[in-house]
Amino acid sequence: MFVFHSVYIVGAEPHCGKSIIVLGMMEMLTALTPKVGFFRPIIVENNGRDPLIHLVSKRYDLNVQGSELYGCTLDVARKMIADGKQEELTKLVLAKYRAVQDKNDIVVCVGTDYVGANSALELDLNAHFANHFGCLFLPIIKGYQRTAGEIADTVRMFEEHLAGQGCDLLAVFANRVPRSEMENLDAILTGSRFPYYILPENYSLERPTVGEIARELHLDCLYGTKQSMTHEVSQYKIAAMQVQDFLGHLDNCTLVITPGDRADIIAASLAADTSSTYPMIAGIVLSGDQKPAPEVAKLLEGINRLRIPILYSPWDTFTTAVKVNSVQASILPSDERKIATALGLMESHVDMQQLRQLIVQNDGQRVTPLMFEYELIQRAKSQRKHIVLPESADERVLRAAEILSLRDVVSLTLLGVESEVRLRAAHLGLKLKGVKIVDPRTSPLRREFAQTYHELRKHKNVTLEAACDVMVD
Repeated sequence: MFVFHSVYIVGAEPHCGKSIIVLGMMEMLTALTPKVGFFRPIIVENNGRDPLIHLVSKRYDLNVQGSELYGCTLDVARKMIADGKQEELTKLVLAKYRAVQDKNDIVVCVGTDYVGANSALELDLNAHFANHFGCLFLPIIKGYQRTAGEIADTVRMFEEHLAGQGCDLLAVFANRVPRSEMENLDAILTGSRFPYYILPENYSLERPTVGEIARELHLDCLYGTKQSMTHEVSQYKIAAMQVQDFLGHLDNCTLVITPGDRADIIAASLAADTSSTYPMIAGIVLSGDQKPAPEVAKLLEGINRLRIPILYSPWDTFTTAVKVNSVQASILPSDERKIATALGLMESHVDMQQLRQLIVQNDGQRVTPLMFEYELIQRAKSQRKHIVLPESADERVLRAAEILSLRDVVSLTLLGVESEVRLRAAHLGLKLKGVKIVDPRTSPLRREFAQTYHELRKHKNVTLEAACDVMVD
C-alpha cells in the first residue's frame, strides 16, 4: 500500500509555466490512485473562475464546487494581511486545505500567481503555506531568455532561500529553457543537492489560442468551428490599410484585427488562408462594435466549415488590440492539443518514475503548531466533551474559552462569580457566547459534591461541613 505525500507546486517568479508541471503531476498521480485532490491557497478571482482550477477539475472529473478548491481570493488575503491578521489567514486557508485532504489520498497544491507583488515575499508566503500543509515543495524556475549560467545561479539562489524557510524541497524544475542552453544547464546542475528537471521552450504552449483570447475577453464567436478555436496566435496585426498593402504584412498564425465594416479585409483574409502562397491565419477579430453587413454575413454562412474563426469585439480597434495583447497563454480543458503537448513535454524530459518514488517514499512529515492545533480541534469536535475550567479571572483562561466557544469545539463551563467573570471578559473585549458560568459557593452542586467527598474521606475524619468548605476551592 502506497503512503503518499502531498505536493506544493509554485512558480518562483511570474510566468513560469506552472500548468505544464501541474498536468504532468496530476496525470502521474491519478495513475497511482483515483483519489487525487487539487487545491490553491489564494486565487485571483477572474469572473468567478480560476483557470487552473477549471482545467484540472474538468479534465480529472473533480466533482466538487470550485469554491472548495481554494482558500480565499487575493482581495480577501490582502485585506487580512493589511489588518495584521496573518495567522487568521493561515488558519482559514489551512482549514479549507484539510477539507480537501480528508477526502483524498494525495493533494496537488498550486501556489499564487504573482500579481503585483514582490516575488521574494510571495515565495515566502507560499513556503509558509506549504509548511503548514505538510507538503513537499516543488518550485519552478523560469529559463526564458536566460543563459545556462544565469538559470543555474537562480536555481541555487532559490534552493538556499527555501532551505532558510525550512521547506521539504522535493525537486526543482527549470522551465521554458532555450533549447540551445539545455545541455550546458544539465552539465552545470549535475551533482546538485536536490533532483532537478529541465523543460525546453515550447512555442505551442507559450502562445494563446483564439479560444483563450475569446474566453478571456468575453468575445462572441460569430463564425468558425470548435476546432478552429484552438488555432495558436503568434502575433496580431491591425488591418487598417488597403488590401494589397495588408497582404504583405501577414505572417504565420496572425490574428487579424479589423473594423467590422471592412468587407474587403475579411474577404482577403479568407482568400489568403486558402492560398498556398500565403501563411495560415489564426483568426479574425471584428472591432468597433460592428458586425458584417447582411450580404457579407450571407457569404460567410454559405462557406461549409469555415476554417478561420471570426470573433466580435464591442471595443474600438485600438482598445481591442491592447486587450488582445494582454492575454497570457493558458491551457483550456477543451484544448486536447495543448494538453497532449504539455504531457508529452513532461514525459520526454522528466524521469517520472524517479519523481513518483520521491513522492511516495519520502518520509519527511512536518508538523507545525497550527497543524497540531487543527488536528487537535478536529479530534475534539469528533468526540465532543464538556470541559470545566477553573481560575476564570485569569486572562489566558478567558481568551482560551472564547476561542473554544467560537470554534464550537466543546461544551464549556467556567468556575467563578458570573457577574465578575462577565465584567472581566467585557473589559478584555471577549465574547463568551454559549459558555456556562458556575459559582461554586452558590451552586446546588456544592452540596452533592460535598456529600461524595465526605463519603470518600470520612475515614480520615473529614466532616460534611469541612467537605462543603473544600468544594468552594
